[in-house]
Amino acid sequence: MFFIRVYEPVSLTDWFATAANITHTKIPDNAGEDSYNLLPLLLGKKYPHPLREAIVSHSHKGEFCIQQDAWKLILCNEKAAGGVWLADKRFDASQGNTPYMLFNMELDPGEMVNVYHKNPEIVSRLKTLLTRYINQGRSTKGKPQKNDFAEKWPQINWTENPVTRYFKAKLDSARNHNGFCGISLENKLQTFP
Repeated sequence: MFFIRVYEPVSLTDWFATAANITHTKIPDNAGEDSYNLLPLLLGKKYPHPLREAIVSHSHKGEFCIQQDAWKLILCNEKAAGGVWLADKRFDASQGNTPYMLFNMELDPGEMVNVYHKNPEIVSRLKTLLTRYINQGRSTKGKPQKNDFAEKWPQINWTENPVTRYFKAKLDSARNHNGFCGISLENKLQTFP
């Protein structure tokens, strides 16, 4: 058996850049925007450390998280997660009463203790980094790209970008028409302050 221990966050998306490197294929700017070449890690060669600044992922419901170093910020709370990350009642009332969840993965790999309120500077840093990735349309070096599917990202409403402008315009339109959609959208936006 062949095993490699990697002390870097990696993603399935990284196989795109890795395969391109193996086949000597140039990746266009509008492809693999978050894909990093894993070949140096797999071959035990030197590589820029860390390989990536942070890793962004999301649940099947589209609820994002960003992880950098030991810190993981999940952009939903216990109630909103609906069992996506949480299989049981792990938080007391004070821990669950946050707009997002923050975990120190070195001290708490089981994501049992939400430390959101105790680390506002880390929350701010991770939100700023995620905002940069969203605005650039990528986490890798290269030409900025446009993001797709803005209507599925209500949890990033703190940013001022085309995605949040889309949500704010939808909400304003719904409020002006006093439609059911406005109530639904407003409730969703309030779920992710």
